[in-house]
Amino acid sequence: MKKFNATYYLLFVILIMGAFAAMAQNDYGTTLMGLVAAAFCLTFLIQLVSAFTAKKASGWLNRLELISLVVMSMLISLRVFYIHFAFVEIIFGVAGAIFTLVYLSKLISTFQSLSKKNLWLALAVASFHLSIILFTLAMTVVPLLPWIVEPTGMAAFGLLLVFGVGHFMNRKIMLDGEETSVFQTVKQFQDRSILLCALFLAFSLYLGFTKFGMLPRIYSDEFPQSYFQLIKEAETGMEKPVKGKFKHEEFKAKYERFVERNTTVK
Repeated sequence: MKKFNATYYLLFVILIMGAFAAMAQNDYGTTLMGLVAAAFCLTFLIQLVSAFTAKKASGWLNRLELISLVVMSMLISLRVFYIHFAFVEIIFGVAGAIFTLVYLSKLISTFQSLSKKNLWLALAVASFHLSIILFTLAMTVVPLLPWIVEPTGMAAFGLLLVFGVGHFMNRKIMLDGEETSVFQTVKQFQDRSILLCALFLAFSLYLGFTKFGMLPRIYSDEFPQSYFQLIKEAETGMEKPVKGKFKHEEFKAKYERFVERNTTVK
């Protein structure tokens, strides 16, 4: 796990740079963000292959976590590049559900183990795991239950704050005769929870700042704004596909034909 930390850090920095570039109305910003999502997918895939081929067998929870992360990061990358195919929302939702069940299992087992030694630490770590679960649900249930996205995201952010406050309120905790802290306990987990938490936190802050007009929205002029509105309607469940196709798919095809016909080849 630790050997990928530098890669995670680099990709996270590039992601932030891409987001600011997109907000500054530079077309390469969204392209950069899509490439970062693809790079995360490749990184998770390498770890998944290693989990199946390593001499020391990796646990089934770790494998399921990596499988769901490979699928979700790949689909996010495709979404950034406006690539859509049939049942993509269902696949994304299933991957999110698997990921949620994995972290729910981790939450239960970790809480049972830590609560016998230090209830305060167990509750703080449980809030950390639960925030990741709620963030994932908010991200994956958009097409099915759009009305629960905002309250679920807010609850996840609140739990993350509880985790942070818990760390700063009690930085020295005795566990098995050794001094530790809430954050050090989380760092010992052999998963990608800290990375995901950082990504979810950055995304939540961005949504909050844009909602109150403190940051501009991500910009792209590759397609008219009406195209993105159609995508939003499809993703939030406001529109149902007709004969397996959404309106934004037909719009994209017609727009690309229009551009092709009206482009002067020199």
